[in-house]
Amino acid sequence: MSGMLCSEEYLLFSNIIGEISLELKDFNPRAREALKHLEEVAHLGKMELFMNGRTSVFEPAGIDTSAVLFESEKGFGNDAYNTRYETPGNSTIDFWLYPYPGYVWNDEEKRELEFLTRQLFLISGRGRLLFLLNRASVMDTATGISNAAGLIRFGAFMAKEGRLHEYNGLFINIRNFNYFNQRVGSYHADSFLYKYAQKLRLFVLEDEGLGRLGGDNFFVFIKKTRMGVFQEYLDDIQVDMEKQNGETECFEIKVRAGVYDINEGDEPGTAIERASLALANAKRQTEKSFVWYSPEMLERDIRFKHIVMAFPNALAKKEFVAYYQPKVALNGNILCGCEALTRWVKDGELVPPADFIPALEQEGSVCELDYYILDKVCEDIRNWLDAGIEPVPVSVNFSKHHFRDRNFISRVIGTIRKYHLDPKYIEVELTENTSFGELQQLEAFMKEMKANQIPVSIDDFGTGYSSLNLLRSLDADIIKIDKSFIDMLEENDTGNEILIKNIINMINELGKSVVAEGVETAKQANFLRDAGCAVVQGFLFDKPMDLDAFTRRLTGSRKYE
Repeated sequence: MSGMLCSEEYLLFSNIIGEISLELKDFNPRAREALKHLEEVAHLGKMELFMNGRTSVFEPAGIDTSAVLFESEKGFGNDAYNTRYETPGNSTIDFWLYPYPGYVWNDEEKRELEFLTRQLFLISGRGRLLFLLNRASVMDTATGISNAAGLIRFGAFMAKEGRLHEYNGLFINIRNFNYFNQRVGSYHADSFLYKYAQKLRLFVLEDEGLGRLGGDNFFVFIKKTRMGVFQEYLDDIQVDMEKQNGETECFEIKVRAGVYDINEGDEPGTAIERASLALANAKRQTEKSFVWYSPEMLERDIRFKHIVMAFPNALAKKEFVAYYQPKVALNGNILCGCEALTRWVKDGELVPPADFIPALEQEGSVCELDYYILDKVCEDIRNWLDAGIEPVPVSVNFSKHHFRDRNFISRVIGTIRKYHLDPKYIEVELTENTSFGELQQLEAFMKEMKANQIPVSIDDFGTGYSSLNLLRSLDADIIKIDKSFIDMLEENDTGNEILIKNIINMINELGKSVVAEGVETAKQANFLRDAGCAVVQGFLFDKPMDLDAFTRRLTGSRKYE
């Protein structure tokens, strides 16, 4: 075989092998064609490849594969020659070469064979790298499942095959992920998501699609025939995690999911978008874990987008105004405070808050609106004081989205100081619908407000995730009982009355003030007065009113007859 590397056959081999990229798991047929040119000059009977590698994100099960790269029709002998190479990822690649039957390679020939296998190894490495780059482009490296691009690729393939309509699209979000994050530590968050992804992977078939869309959001193309059992499986997933103290804890994972029933002709992006809309509805409907898409959701989404797009210009034009709804002390029916409510005056028409607040809340723009209303309220209070009118405390609503803003506290305090106001005139009102992950931030915020003598109230008490826990943990000054409880008083149910009396008594015993919202009848007001509720607000006394009307209320009689 001496001189193989200078032979015409080797030149033919090099020309072919230089044009292709080899993936070790699927040896290219053209590579076999290239090796065929070396059969005679190298007396090559057979070439085998073995690859072994440890587990990784790209290879969760590790690598243990082999392939016959070439086998001569003349057969092969038993005198094998072996070369081994290691990859940077601690994988090993072994080439086993066998000569023609009865032929024995000499040392010089073996050196040429080693050069040949090294060349194959380097070209194979290039192919492997291209494979991994392609894999990485469609893979979420934290979990080892597909990313958004991979899901779109899967969906596009199924659409091309005319099968996409056989699937449902599920947009899945882990409930209270911040809680799990706190329990296992942020350092282990990726490990937690990886283990959850592997649980999903155990159920999902090869011809179904699974991917992660960032954060704790996952998406699955699941066959419609398996939808029911998949829902049951999702409800029963558990993940074992080692906590920061070294102990192992088993977590029961509950999710919300938006589901889209894919139709013929739908694109994969459409399925993801509409399942996402359904998930947004699932997050608002806390009693439901799975919400199916409906056309009304798309109409709502389009309406929301129009509002969000119009918001910056409307804010710049000062189309948003503060309306004031009085709070009344039941001992004497005296005006004792008010709540600032946002109204949008668009083209001379009053837009109800229910038409725009949910859109801004969902998108996050509500935070700038809250700051704008706080500034407007402080300006109105300053003007009243300068005119010799004694204001009443005004509560201003703030979304829970503010807890993502490090400047929240400084902006609230800074606005009050900007107008040189006594903090007693401003009350910060926060919704009780706060998740576990925000509780710590809420506690820190209240501590700062207390230090600056700014009262804080908790709105919609009784509707959040843990009302009693909030009462125990948070040092709020005022608790507002949600209107849904007050409406129960119209049912003439003794049990309802006992419940509301005990809520009021508990709040009073904790040394906090209690305010009842949505009082609309004298019957409700009388019951609340007898039960020990000091302050109410509602249509029985006054509807929200504009600045001029409320200013007249401040300067006139403050007693309600």
